[in-house]
Amino acid sequence: MPSCSCSRTAARFLCPVAGCPDSVLNSRNQNWTTFGASKEHLNLHCCGARLGAVPPAYLRQHQYTICPECNCLIHERYNGLHSTCRPIARARADVEALRTQTLNRHQHQQAAQTTSDAPTTNALPNLNEIHQTRYLLTLRRLRPNSRC
Repeated sequence: MPSCSCSRTAARFLCPVAGCPDSVLNSRNQNWTTFGASKEHLNLHCCGARLGAVPPAYLRQHQYTICPECNCLIHERYNGLHSTCRPIARARADVEALRTQTLNRHQHQQAAQTTSDAPTTNALPNLNEIHQTRYLLTLRRLRPNSRC
């Protein structure tokens, strides 16, 4: 086991989180003989049940990381994810992929609908064509019931 002068005092492990009551060696606080025994206490810090975060340097020193699904400690050899959290992470990734596909499809449909609804400048007559027309619809030439 790697030696840790900052977290080990007289063959006891203390909590590495600054401000935690278990980070000071005294007779009232619990301290642990192995790192594995202190893991449950550190998990409480990781999930937010206790104040303060476990220092990243301490986690690197003991080759631990925090699982992004359950916020508990896990050894680096497991690639940062508990085996019980893998199905949840896979399902979350599938949902995100479906959400992205649906959003892209919706945006594509919106863009296609917007361009098909808007008249193009080629479809509109220019001023010369309007004034060359012999019969322009004016207010006098509209039937009374067609007027606004």
